[in-house]
Amino acid sequence: MTTSASASLFRWSALSNPQRFEAYNRWSFYSFLAAVPLLSLAQLAGPTPWTDAQGLTYLGVMMAHTVVCLVVASRSFDHILGRMPLPRRMLVGLAGTVSAGLVVIAAVYPGVGRAEDPRALLYAVLILLVSALLAVCPLIKAPYVAIGSGLTALVAATFAAMAGALNYIPVAGFVGLALSLSMALSMRIAVWMVLVMWDLDRRREVDARLAVAEERLRFSRDLHDVFGRTLSTVAVKSELAAALTERGDSRGIEEMEQVRSLAEDALKEVREVVQGYRAADLPTEMAGARAILTASGIEVRVAGEHLHLPAGAQRALAWVVREGVTNVVRHSRATECTLERANGTRATCCRSPMTASPRPAPR
Repeated sequence: MTTSASASLFRWSALSNPQRFEAYNRWSFYSFLAAVPLLSLAQLAGPTPWTDAQGLTYLGVMMAHTVVCLVVASRSFDHILGRMPLPRRMLVGLAGTVSAGLVVIAAVYPGVGRAEDPRALLYAVLILLVSALLAVCPLIKAPYVAIGSGLTALVAATFAAMAGALNYIPVAGFVGLALSLSMALSMRIAVWMVLVMWDLDRRREVDARLAVAEERLRFSRDLHDVFGRTLSTVAVKSELAAALTERGDSRGIEEMEQVRSLAEDALKEVREVVQGYRAADLPTEMAGARAILTASGIEVRVAGEHLHLPAGAQRALAWVVREGVTNVVRHSRATECTLERANGTRATCCRSPMTASPRPAPR
C-alpha cells in the first residue's frame, strides 16, 4: 500500500491520483473535527450565565477532546488502509474525553436542573457526541453507525429530561439522530470511496504484472515448442556422433554435419520467434497507445492517423510511439496526450493545470 497522504497537501503535484483523492477526503474529514473548538467557543460568545471558570473548564475539555478526535480519525484511516494496527489506546482516550465532557456539561452547565436554556445545553452535548462518532466512523460499518446515532439521540434526550425541558425531549432525540446519522454516513461514504480508489489502483498494477507474466509465459512456451525439440535432436545426434567417432566409424562426420545443420535451422527459428515478438506495426502501436493512455486516465488525441507511409518508416515510427507512450505513462503526470503523424510521429503531453510547470514532451 502506498504511503499515507494525510500530510501531503504541501507536495500536491508529486502525488498520484489515489493519493490526491485520499488527501482531499482526509483533510475534509479533519476540517469537520477541527471546527469543534470554534463551535464550543460559540457557546461562550454573547450573553451567557456561565462563570469564567465554568467556561474555561468546558472549553479546555473540548480542546482536549478535539485533539484526541483528530488523532483517532487519522489512525483509523491508516488502519482501514492497512498501514497500522487498531489504535486501541486512542479509542480508550476518546471514551475518556467523551465521559469527561458529559460530566463537565452536566456539572457546570447552568441549564441542568433549571432549564434556563435547554437548546444551548443540547447544542453542547451534540457537539461532543457527534464529533466522537465522526472520529471513529472509519472503523465501523453502516449498522454500527446507526447504533451510534441512536445512542447520541438517547443521550441528548436524557440531558433534555435532566434539564426539566420535557417538551424538548422529542426534538433532542430527532435532531441528535438526524445530525449524527447524516454526518457519520457522509464520512463513511468518503472512506469507502478512498478504499475503492486504492483498490482500483492496485487492480491496475496487478493487471500490468499479469500481462507481463502472460507475455513471458507465451514467449517461453514458443521457445520450448520451437527450440526444445531441436535441442533434443541435437543432443541425441551428438551422442551418436561421439560413439561413432570413438569406434572410428566415418559416419560420425556425417552425424556432426547434421548436428550443424540442425543448429543452423534452430538459430533461424529462434530469430523468427524473436522477430515476431519484436516486430513493431504502426497501426497496431497507435491502437495500443490509445488503449494504454485511456486506461491510465489520459485524454488522447490522434492526428493524421490515416496517412500512408512506407513500410520502413512505419516500423521506425512504431518504435517511436511505443517508447514515447511508455515514457508518458511511466514518467509524467500527463492528463492529455496528442499523437501526431505528419512528417513524423511525435507525442506531446500536457500536464494537469494543478501542477507547477509542464514536463518536456517525450519525442
